[in-house]
Amino acid sequence: MLLKNQIITQKATELGFSKIGFAAPMVLNDNIQFFKEWLDDNNNASMEYLKKNLDIKENVNILYPEARSVIVLALNYFTDIKQSEKPNCGVISRYAIVQDYHQVLKLKTNKLIKELKIIDIGFDARVFIDSNFVLEKTYAEKAGIGWQGKNSLIITEEFGSWIFLAVMVTNREFEASKPVENLCSDCRKCIEACPTKAINENKTIDARKCISFHTIENKNAIPLELKGKFNNYIFGCDICQEVCPFNIKHSLPTKDKDFFPFKENEIPIEEILKMTEEDFSKRFADSPIKRTKLEGLKRNAKFLLK
Repeated sequence: MLLKNQIITQKATELGFSKIGFAAPMVLNDNIQFFKEWLDDNNNASMEYLKKNLDIKENVNILYPEARSVIVLALNYFTDIKQSEKPNCGVISRYAIVQDYHQVLKLKTNKLIKELKIIDIGFDARVFIDSNFVLEKTYAEKAGIGWQGKNSLIITEEFGSWIFLAVMVTNREFEASKPVENLCSDCRKCIEACPTKAINENKTIDARKCISFHTIENKNAIPLELKGKFNNYIFGCDICQEVCPFNIKHSLPTKDKDFFPFKENEIPIEEILKMTEEDFSKRFADSPIKRTKLEGLKRNAKFLLK
């Protein structure tokens, strides 16, 4: 039996995916040129790995010659937890108070592939989650998942920007979805709300100023000129998302139990400074926070101290 869009959409929905779209694999000349210009302007800060695999980013067929379609899957992770603004506490981005999304998406996509292979034994797919091989947001736009907002994130009408993305490059050809209209219009709330002015005018982020970069990816000292501008964020940052009108109006709490909060969204700074490696490993074993390691988390905590 040959697979069709409707069958895949049904199976993906049954597994809990919030939205699914289809696109043709293509040579992304304009997109990769734009990305190279972003790199040339040093917007990647110290993330040198972003300069790798540019040929594959431009043409996914180099990595997977059998590619005939790209399936983009979105998963809503919004949790209705509000920042209490307690004094001397570090705030954690919403995506990090739930189970590590890489694990969740990998499990769900693998289940989807297994079910699709039962229907079509010849079906095959390569999965990319937060990968350095695929321009995920580009394909999310082309597959009609949403549009790229001015804060660089994919925004959907149904769930705002509170989504995780998974990309499946497949060896079967499917009807491409229609891209959706960009509804940001002249809104600039995300740009104006960013306390470090990290959002560029061309829908990109200057990582050198970005709170998320400095609290997660940056392995060096945080620039002193950013002192007092982190709004108490100690891991990640949601400021540009919190002010987005689509997030305010359309955010729906996730129904996926994997994304029910299992970590608090604020941690006393003194508690972090006293934390041992054993404490850190136990507390954040299944959390994205483990990425920054205890040394990085303590550096962030000290930076927040006045």
